[in-house]
Parts: sequence; C-alpha cells; structure tokens
Amino acid sequence: MGDVYVQGAFNQMGGSVNVSRSQNVLNAKKQEGFSVSQSKGKRTRKTRHCDSNTSESEDEILILKRGPSKSKVKMTRKAPCSYSDTSASDSEKEVPPTKTRGREFLATVKEDLLVHYASRVRHESPLPWCERFKIDLEETYTTLEMKDDRNKHKRLEDIFEPHPRCSKPRHILIEGAAGIGKSTMCRKLAWEWSTHSECDKYRVNDFDLVFLLEARTMHGDIVHCIKEQLLPANVDSHDLQHLISELGGRVLIIIDGLDELPDDTRSTILQLLEGNEMRHACIVTTTRPGQPMCVTKFFDTYLVNVGFTEERAVQFVTKYMQATGTPMSYFSKLTEAIKHGSEIRDLTRTPLNLLFMCILSEDNKGIEFTTLTMLLRDVVDCVTRKFSAKKYGKVQSTDNKVLCDLGKLAVEGLLQGRLIFSKSVICAQYNNPDMFVIGFLTVDYSSSKLDPVEQCFFPHKCSRNFSPLFH
Repeated sequence: MGDVYVQGAFNQMGGSVNVSRSQNVLNAKKQEGFSVSQSKGKRTRKTRHCDSNTSESEDEILILKRGPSKSKVKMTRKAPCSYSDTSASDSEKEVPPTKTRGREFLATVKEDLLVHYASRVRHESPLPWCERFKIDLEETYTTLEMKDDRNKHKRLEDIFEPHPRCSKPRHILIEGAAGIGKSTMCRKLAWEWSTHSECDKYRVNDFDLVFLLEARTMHGDIVHCIKEQLLPANVDSHDLQHLISELGGRVLIIIDGLDELPDDTRSTILQLLEGNEMRHACIVTTTRPGQPMCVTKFFDTYLVNVGFTEERAVQFVTKYMQATGTPMSYFSKLTEAIKHGSEIRDLTRTPLNLLFMCILSEDNKGIEFTTLTMLLRDVVDCVTRKFSAKKYGKVQSTDNKVLCDLGKLAVEGLLQGRLIFSKSVICAQYNNPDMFVIGFLTVDYSSSKLDPVEQCFFPHKCSRNFSPLFH
C-alpha cells in the first residue's frame, strides 16, 4: 500500500491526530481494538454521540495514497463516554486551548471596560465648584449638528457611513471649538457600546472592544495608554497587544482631544494613524481646529461639530429643567433669547455655554445674557460668591488674591503648552490652598493605575483661556 497520510480526529482521544506512517498504522489500530474497513468516498467526518451506559464513537479518517485515488478508513472503538452534553456543537467541543484562553481574556477585558464606563462615563460633574451636580448622559444628551467636507449635515449616528472618498472609513476626525461637545460625543459612543442597545443607533455593537482615551494624559505606546487609563494593572501588555491585533477591525479606539496630546506621545499617535500599529482598528479622534496637515492627511472622514441647532438648544434647556426639577419660569428668558435673540444665538450653539446659562438662570431665577464676556463674568461672580459663603459663612467681595494666582497659573500653562499641573508644585510656588477649593481647578489623581499622583487642571480650555484676564 505504501506510505500514507492519515488525518482525522478521535473523539475519545480528545483532540486531533495527524500522522504520516506506513501500513503498520492500521495494524497497530487493530491491536488497540479498532475494527478497520476501507471504502472510497469524499472527505467527511462524523461523530456518533453516546449515552452514559454504553458508548461507541466513530470517526472517518481520510487516507491519501500516493497517486490519484483516495480511500476512507473507518475506525470504531468501544469506549466510555467522556462527555454528556450531546447537544453541543463540534466547534464548541473542539476549541483549541489557545482560542479558549483568547476568548476568556477578551471576556475579562470587556468586563473591565464595562465596569470602568459604568462608573466614569455615564455621570459627569462638569462644575468643579459643585461636585454634587452631575449630568446623566442618558437623560441630558442632545444631538449635536455636524458637517462633512462637502458641507452636508451629519450626526453622530452617521460617522461610520461610507462616502464618495471612502467606502469603509476607519480613521475619523471630528473637529470643533472649545466647549462644543466633542468630549460628550466620545463618552456617548463608549456608553452606547457598554449598554449594547438592541437598536444600535450609533453602530457600535459591531466592535468587540471600545477604548476611550483622554489625549492629555497619554504617555508611552498605545497599549500602555489603554492599560493606564482603562484597565487593571495586572492585565498583561503582550496579551493585550495580541488580542487587539487578532480582533483587527472589531476594535474601536476613541482619542478625545488630539490638540491636548503631550509632545512625547505625538510619535505614538502618528504610528497609529499611519497603520504601523493596529493597522485594522477603527480610530475616532476629536480636536480643536488647527491640526497640521501631517496629522489630518491620515483620516478617511473629516467632520466639523457646529453645536446645537435652535431646536436642539431649546431641547437641552428642557432636559436640564426636567433633570434638576427647576420651574420652567426660570428659563423663560433664556428660551425666548434662543428663539429670537440673534445676539446670543452663537453662544447657545456651544453646550458648555448653554449649561452655564441654565445654571445661572436657575441660580438667579432668570437672567439675561448678551455677550460671552458677560456670561463668563457672571459665572466667575457666581462661583466666587459661593466660595466666600462657604469659607466665611457669608458672601463677600471677589477674592482677588486667589483669582490673580489662578490667572498666573493659566498664563504659565498657555506659554508652556501645559494642561496638567502637579499639586505639590503649585503648593510650593503659590502657597495658596484656596486655589484648589474655589472651583476653577479640578484636583484629581492621575489616570495611571500603576503610579497615581495628585494633579490639577482647568476642567475645560474655556476656563483656562479666560483665567488670564484675572492676572
């Protein structure tokens, strides 16, 4: 008969058997208790499941002889059953150990992300001077208007859609002014993925993993950034790298605030965008206007976030009123101004400005706004009054010393391109503890789970850019 190639699987032997032997293979199997018969036919494979008392398993093994002819060898052996679930499919019983471990690791990473997003994404405290005030993404999220490079209107639900320049966009850039709602859009995508909504309005259920990263705290390679911001310290970096590579296009990486990226991490992002790392992953990034061509050329889709339409702005005010239980009469001037006041229409396009207007309307039982400067000064006055009432037990005049120090810090950050400051350095340089409690600086631990340190930052670029006026 000559040399043969035997390929098959013995159910009772618990795995695949691939051997290349001569005729003595068949003789050996006879001695082991198999009954052997040959018959020509197609390459097939079947398993007859058995009950718990008497079992018999059959496997058809293809033997390829030298030459054009093929024959099948059926081997049958009496043996006790090693499993009882006869309803499970072959694929479920015969998953290689490496694939099993891969699935378990994927499930673990996904669970870690779900826990993180549940605690850090759904609820946001946009006002550092009032930590009790939280915005529920489910209750207050309002659709923002976007335009593509052909000036066509788009929404967040449309960002993965094909267009004339790209049939399957993988790199998507969303540009917009400060406070326009870019970060909220990123959080919305991550939250929708974590809830796995059946309607999948935002088309994120196709992704096995979604990583939401803050650009301003990114350091090192992309895997290190993911681990540091989102996952426990005991997650193995090599396993994570391998998992992301294996999943390919079923991974979504969201990088919020590309303009805030530290200089030492820019090469990492360029490697990612160029496709040198995680070539098939889908990437969504947000930025303020002004990114250089060396960055923007890597994006398939370019969108500009233009903020709220008039209808959406009124809808946001209504949602705020319902979420806080505030009487509608407090917002009547604001809603009228949105509908008819052309002077502040541009202000109400920006969600952060509109949030400030809602807060001030609630605090003052109705207030009128005309310019951005007036709005921000009213915000500063409101914050400092609350701070003095808390510190001294009564409302006093604006604390010029703390505002002046905050202005100096903001100027320093603007000149040096810094967004994050060490709390210990600020303490040593200014010796003014009120800077941390007045409400313009957010004090928090760094996102690193390996070496967390206390850091300070202006909660939004709007407040950082406005603070130098105090100096």
